[in-house]
Amino acid sequence: MANTAEFLENFRGPVLREVLLELGPVQSIVAITRDDLSAYTSSDEDGLQSGVYGGLESILLKFALPRITWIIDTPLSPSTGHDDRVTSLALSPDGNWAASASDDSTIILWDTSHRGVMTFAQQWVAHGYLEVLSLAFSPDSRHLLSHGEDGKAAIWDLSQSPLAGIRRAGTLEGASGSRVSSCAWCPDGSTLASGLWDGTVRLWDAHTFLPLRTLDRGSSALTTFPPSGHWLLSGSPPASFCVWDAETGRLHRVLESGLRADQPPRHEDQPMAAAFHPGGAYVAVTCGADSLAVWDIERGEPRLVRVLERLGRVDDVAFSPDGTLLLAVLDRRVLVWDFGTGEARIPFQAPGRGAVRGACFSRCGEYVASVSGDKEVWLWRIGDGQGRPMLEYEHAMEHVVFSTDGKTLLCGTVDDMWDGRRERASDPPCE
Repeated sequence: MANTAEFLENFRGPVLREVLLELGPVQSIVAITRDDLSAYTSSDEDGLQSGVYGGLESILLKFALPRITWIIDTPLSPSTGHDDRVTSLALSPDGNWAASASDDSTIILWDTSHRGVMTFAQQWVAHGYLEVLSLAFSPDSRHLLSHGEDGKAAIWDLSQSPLAGIRRAGTLEGASGSRVSSCAWCPDGSTLASGLWDGTVRLWDAHTFLPLRTLDRGSSALTTFPPSGHWLLSGSPPASFCVWDAETGRLHRVLESGLRADQPPRHEDQPMAAAFHPGGAYVAVTCGADSLAVWDIERGEPRLVRVLERLGRVDDVAFSPDGTLLLAVLDRRVLVWDFGTGEARIPFQAPGRGAVRGACFSRCGEYVASVSGDKEVWLWRIGDGQGRPMLEYEHAMEHVVFSTDGKTLLCGTVDDMWDGRRERASDPPCE
């Protein structure tokens, strides 16, 4: 393969327009390209590794009509899913699609338009055989935004039938080659935001994918919009978060966490999570390895602060759909507070020993679903704290989300599979 790449790179013969390479047979395109990255190390100016196949793709682009065809020993099966850890999952606003991203370098699009059935629609390599880190659908469900380990954000066109293939509609990059560290889609559909490793946030026109303005404050590891789309939050915990006017790019307020920027986290990696209140007036953020704060955006004052010392890291935070409750994922428990009074509700804790990896409210706000390292999905009733296991799987899970109709739970596993289940409880949520 290396010889083929070298031949094409040095080709100086007659002009070639169409170059077709037929590769295989192989059992898994993703597996062979991932092994290639591990065995063959070559770095570009940004320090990104690429293997033989990644380099071959770059060389083919100098020809007018390049094409690679893979011969697969065993046809792909929808039950196969991903070959590695699921890093992100998202549901389209119209409820017709689900998307999952993985360390195996691929995105899978699933058809969820038929109630009770989730079917495989399309799988593709998104970021040059490197890990895909996050996903977000556009408000009209016609595009999918992905952010990868290659340091770029890509927009994928879903307006045509996905069965006919997925087309890359645009790419978001830093002006000076700085890598993308986070990205978000404004709920009104007008703007895209990408946080860059150089400490800036760039805003893009979501229709033309052209840059609008750059926000320079040195905090861009996290970017997110509220449901209204009026504000943009950027931050680099544990020091501070910035609230911007999404339309004008004006810095509205800096929310200081009270922790020193040079204060080391207690854990190997720094948890980062943020959630806007549905009304848009408050934002909850994780501040350091073991603390959670809710800020009044207008006043710049803490509305509710919980410092959870020596209890473990805060991995996730979420408001209930009506904004009356606040949820935090903390080690082996899910904690819920009344947002109006600050009163703690009954903590939810499954009987196993595994840490909770993800939790979310049901659309009606009466239930909480959680997934853990014990390979179980639990459904909890907020009113009395009663819970029951909904399903047990062969791999640990770390992502869970309710569908728009509240009847579907989608779960992503931490090891090597993607799993979606539609369950109806004996007392079904939201009915």
